[in-house]
Amino acid sequence: LNTSLFSWFYYEILENKLSTFFIPHHNVILRCENCVMKSVIDKFGMKIKTTSLDADTFRTTVKVCAGPTFYRWVFGAGGKIVIESPIETRNEYREMLQNALNQL
Repeated sequence: LNTSLFSWFYYEILENKLSTFFIPHHNVILRCENCVMKSVIDKFGMKIKTTSLDADTFRTTVKVCAGPTFYRWVFGAGGKIVIESPIETRNEYREMLQNALNQL
């Protein structure tokens, strides 16, 4: 079995699609720089509500399955998206980052 095909299948189908039905979702508050607005809309859709915090940042509440796929997306923003709450989600993301750093 081609491992890259298996990886794609696992992450795209099992984790992203099936998690919608089987894994609980909860509201997460994100603080984002304006430059990532397109990425946030691409991920969560045009119907998200945002609140401007200042000239450079906004806040939004999104319903997510907090797990590796979501955390990879946050990490991919290069610090321009911050998980504000719930604290459990923030701490889980921090732990995942620390585990990765410990491997270096």
